[in-house]
Amino acid sequence: MPEGLLTIIPAKNHKEASSILVGVLIESITSAEKQVSLGLAGGSTPSLAYSMLGEYPEVISDVIFWLTDERWVDERDSQSNLKMIKNSFAFEQMKILAPPYSGDNPSGDAEAYTKQLVSSIKTFTHAILGVGEDGHTASIFPNSDTLEVAGIKIISSKVDTSPPIRLTATLELLAKIENLYLLITGENKKEITNQIINKEGDYPINHLIKLRNETIIISDQL
Repeated sequence: MPEGLLTIIPAKNHKEASSILVGVLIESITSAEKQVSLGLAGGSTPSLAYSMLGEYPEVISDVIFWLTDERWVDERDSQSNLKMIKNSFAFEQMKILAPPYSGDNPSGDAEAYTKQLVSSIKTFTHAILGVGEDGHTASIFPNSDTLEVAGIKIISSKVDTSPPIRLTATLELLAKIENLYLLITGENKKEITNQIINKEGDYPINHLIKLRNETIIISDQL
């Protein structure tokens, strides 16, 4: 039965937190006896970790990368998570499953991405997630209908921020990932970090943690 266990790793600052995360990932990937998949979060927080991870091409060359969520925009858009990820890694050979962008059918794009993931990934072994000040993770925001969506899949959703349409993994998919790392840094995240650790508040991230056996937090706000 899921226990909602938290493994907490403190760091002095954002750079150290990113370095710790990469060290843990490298060790886990190199010791894995099966195909490794790594879900990647968007936003600015994980960019440094991605750059550090990109310095180990011999380790990550066979990893299947995918996006836990994406802003429904063209990859060339400055708000695109995919664009940020590719720029951060600077590793042309990375095997990344990119969400499609039709420009007129986000639900269809979500369905197509789901099919791509489930046909390409046997086991969701690893993922990196961030957490917003409001407790959202991936593109699952407080009071969103996405909290109630069942199934291991990618869905489209409307959010009260820009851009207004997102593609995101469901809580059920995120709960299935074997090794999940929350990278939470910055003084603006101190309150939400404390609430997560103390299991306070009705936040999407707390809903996810309750569904999992274990979640690893790496933060400079502990």
